[in-house]
Amino acid sequence: MIPEQTVDTADVARFLLLSPHRVRQLAAEGILEKAHDEKNAEPLRGRFNLLSTVNSYIRYLRSKLAGGAGSTDEYTLARARRMSALASIEELRLKRIHGELHHRQDVEFLLTQMITACKQRLLALPSRCCHSLQAKTNPAEIAEILKDEVESALRELSEYDPAKFEAANEEYLASVGAGKPEAGNRNGQKAD
Repeated sequence: MIPEQTVDTADVARFLLLSPHRVRQLAAEGILEKAHDEKNAEPLRGRFNLLSTVNSYIRYLRSKLAGGAGSTDEYTLARARRMSALASIEELRLKRIHGELHHRQDVEFLLTQMITACKQRLLALPSRCCHSLQAKTNPAEIAEILKDEVESALRELSEYDPAKFEAANEEYLASVGAGKPEAGNRNGQKAD
């Protein structure tokens, strides 16, 4: 049998493509076994049997691969979840920037404004139409005038203008103290 070659930590690091510090860590964890003195069988400081060290490291890597997700530590799993969540958040922000996504509160605000405006126009129909209908006796004329007014009120519901929405949204946010910071001021405080 050929005697095993003994090498130092730096040589092991070069063979395994690791840093010397990582080699010492693996030795401390019991993954890499240090060479032993033949006389008193004590481990030699900073010395390793090359063949058994390489074999031990290969077994260590295989066991990590075979373990798959089961061998992954909690930190790695938590970090992966965090990275996935951050990616999802950034995708949502991008959709919001492109106008493909709106916050629920913004949609509620817009719909409330649109429905309120339509309601006010419909409730104002009698007072707006009474003078123009006073002298009318033809039912077709009266129906046409009322129909035009109702259609005008309903048209407000069907006309979605993103610019109006953004302006109304900014006005609302400013009224609740959450408006955009003033230009030239990064921390959102008003300049004196």
